[in-house]
Amino acid sequence: MVFYDILFYICILFSISMLGLGFYYNGNLFYFLIFFESCMLSLIVNYVFICILLDDPRCIIYALILFAIAAVESAIGLSLILLYQRSSGHIFYSYSIDG
Repeated sequence: MVFYDILFYICILFSISMLGLGFYYNGNLFYFLIFFESCMLSLIVNYVFICILLDDPRCIIYALILFAIAAVESAIGLSLILLYQRSSGHIFYSYSIDG
């Protein structure tokens, strides 16, 4: 029963992060990065949870590699946002399909 509760909370975290990506973005790069990282974190925790259920220790190593990749991506993204903010004075941007 506890395993289903953990899986339910992981699904809730993933759903909140996907809703955040869809609805609360509004052109702010920082919010996009935070919601994207929470989405990746929920997927990694889900992967670790399934690895524990399958009792395979190799999967934990893969999850740690995924977590390291997510950390590197977050560091690079935050540094790019900081550079963009220093050059333009804000982190909001407008995107139009028309060009």
